[in-house]
Amino acid sequence: MGRIGMGVVREDRDLAGGASRDSQSSYQRFVEEMTRLNLWYVHRLLSKGEIGPNDVPGALTSRVNIYRMTVLWDGLHDPKFGHVDPECVQISRQLATLLSSTPSGETPIAEERGLHLLSPLLEWNDPDRLYQVHRRSSAPGLYGCWTFSLEWVGIADREGRLGKLRNRAHVKERVRKALGMRPSPPRDVLLHFQNVLKPLSPFDDFYELASSLLRLIGGCQRDYPSVRELWFESWLNSVPLFVSLFPASWLEDSRIPAPTNYLSLWGQFLTKTGGFNDRVAQRFRESDGCFPYRSLRCHAPIKAVEAHLAELCSGQPAR
Repeated sequence: MGRIGMGVVREDRDLAGGASRDSQSSYQRFVEEMTRLNLWYVHRLLSKGEIGPNDVPGALTSRVNIYRMTVLWDGLHDPKFGHVDPECVQISRQLATLLSSTPSGETPIAEERGLHLLSPLLEWNDPDRLYQVHRRSSAPGLYGCWTFSLEWVGIADREGRLGKLRNRAHVKERVRKALGMRPSPPRDVLLHFQNVLKPLSPFDDFYELASSLLRLIGGCQRDYPSVRELWFESWLNSVPLFVSLFPASWLEDSRIPAPTNYLSLWGQFLTKTGGFNDRVAQRFRESDGCFPYRSLRCHAPIKAVEAHLAELCSGQPAR
């Protein structure tokens, strides 16, 4: 990959997202339309036989992000991972009954009825308040839109029953634990990405996007010198402009993660302003539920990413 150069880097139209229709607040419209889309998707899964009637309540919390758009979510506990929320259980059963009894041609009716059922529980204010201050849109952090967390070696596990055995680092840590030894120093780092520049797009200034990631890598290696591998799971890994931030090896061992309710998949329906992305949603519906941007889990040696970013940024004037 060459240098960024002096020309303007054009962002993908879907990344720009355009201006959302704003008869109500941008985020309120996002909640309404995303709720409809989530209900439509679960109904499509049921209609196509990908899930059965008994699976619908679970799909409403694990396959779509409805729960995370309600006042029930505290930003930490999630039914997808075993958290029991009585109100969530009750509303999920009601929605499951509604979707299971709705013929294929009447999905719009189910969407409206489901939205009506959920309306008292939906969070109509932008939930940035749930994040720590340094991650809120009003306060970009030290590394701009990027943050990171140290990850357990299991992040490199393969799919299937033998997936853990194929991950030598995981096997090694199991042996160390069985022998009563201390865990090895962290070697894996997971990137997190959030648009803290709303209503601007992070891709408006591609140099800053690249250089802020370079700063993060420097800080990470300074504080945790044992780290070796950088990971990121998101639909953004299917966007060429975003992928250009990383070396060619970034996609060579990409993996398709399990279906999720995270914005790592559903974030593609957000505009840069935090509104609803009608263009991507239309493509999603027209394709019968095929996500326009596949979520991928990608990784590369942190040194390789650092070298790539350094070259990428080297053609820019000093600031």
